[in-house]
Amino acid sequence: MLQFYGFGAASVNEFAGRYYDCPYGDARTDPACIQYRGSFILENLSFSDDWIGVPLCILGGFVAFFALSSCLLLQFWTVDVHFSAAQARNDDPDASAGKEIMKKSRDGDGVKKVDVELVDLCLDIYKPSPRRGKGRTLNVLQSVSTKFQAGELNIILGPSGSGKSSLLNTMARRLQSSLLTRYRTSGAMLFNGVQPTDKEVRSLCSYVTQDDSALLPYLTVRETLRFAADLRLPRWMSKEEKMRRAEDVMLKMGLKDCTDVLVGNELLKGISGGEKRRVSIAVQVLTEPQILM
Repeated sequence: MLQFYGFGAASVNEFAGRYYDCPYGDARTDPACIQYRGSFILENLSFSDDWIGVPLCILGGFVAFFALSSCLLLQFWTVDVHFSAAQARNDDPDASAGKEIMKKSRDGDGVKKVDVELVDLCLDIYKPSPRRGKGRTLNVLQSVSTKFQAGELNIILGPSGSGKSSLLNTMARRLQSSLLTRYRTSGAMLFNGVQPTDKEVRSLCSYVTQDDSALLPYLTVRETLRFAADLRLPRWMSKEEKMRRAEDVMLKMGLKDCTDVLVGNELLKGISGGEKRRVSIAVQVLTEPQILM
């Protein structure tokens, strides 16, 4: 429909009141040259000479509708992207991930290690149906109880489809219900024996996604980490401190040899797959998280 009104407005603008060179005579007066008149072309396209105001108004309405819809979508539909630290909160103007922990380190108060304990954690995915009582429930996690020790590398092993990613997404509070999919959780996750709020989970944890598709392919490794540092690190840090943190993390992750190489993608040659993994991890450890998933 949008293409129809756009084509109509463009056609009327092009052919209305126009006469084109005719090999038989004057297109304005010679009946043999009728096909060289703009009005003839518009008539064959089923458009009238003055049909331009309506399509322009409709096109303007489409633009206004999509602009308003985009604003509402961006305002109310939050999506977790690679560089985002956390969703914005009205009660927390500086929502930088890990800022509380980093501030404690800065003030010299020390940071306590965090043990993560799961107690009968369950996850069900409910798919509603228009037909009453016909919704479908899928049990993904069933009574998961374990403890992840602070200061150690904890590994979750299991076959494909066993729920490893679902478990991590549940722990990191990354599951967002929608009209077509509803996530239902039960049980508890404890940090040092205390059940944390969503804000505390986001502040203490960083999450490395399964793939590296969110990295910007046209940035170098150094530009990627500096960009992430500028977005993720707290406001009390100066720009020089943020850039220095990015350089330190880059060296610790073994990315020295590819600092000025583009990240790349399928169409643009860049760093290797293993180096992309390290860049993704480096982005998340910039804030010195207590828990890295």
